[in-house]
Amino acid sequence: SAQEIDIALPVKLVGTPLTEAKEVVLKANSQYTTASSSQYALPDKALFKAGQTMDTLHVTLKREGLNQKVRLVIDIENGTDILRGQSMYSRQIIWFSTEISRPAWWDSDVEKVFLGKYSIPKFQKLIDVTGVGDWDGKGYDERRALALQFKRELLRLRYAGTPYPDEELGLDDMSLDVPVLGY
Repeated sequence: SAQEIDIALPVKLVGTPLTEAKEVVLKANSQYTTASSSQYALPDKALFKAGQTMDTLHVTLKREGLNQKVRLVIDIENGTDILRGQSMYSRQIIWFSTEISRPAWWDSDVEKVFLGKYSIPKFQKLIDVTGVGDWDGKGYDERRALALQFKRELLRLRYAGTPYPDEELGLDDMSLDVPVLGY
């Protein structure tokens, strides 16, 4: 929902791949976490899949009572089958707020090839159109497909006589600043 966001956490196993799925113990570090427990949910049971050295675990962030920037520090703890390893590799720090800011993945390459200049209205419209607000870990083809989906919708609005403006960039028609090639 709009009040919750799923965050993917990549996890790497050092050593021999598992022969069967094993539990990874995730805990919020109470010493460093500033988010209240009502503002996040860790999985009851996070499993690392068998036969691989990389997996993705998920946590949920919630906007409930969120009126300032907060921090969630997640540690992998020693479990029965999987041990945590060095703390620099077994801790994830997530800052979140209701404030919209330019995501790190919207870099100069994304700007030149796919989406054009960043603006809050453009980012919000991108999420509205594609349902995706995080392009981290997405390859060229997936990014291009999302950018084309976004551009098609902006062009549909333009051709319907209702171009979508971007007041932050001073544009009457946002589609003029989406450089992805194709349709």
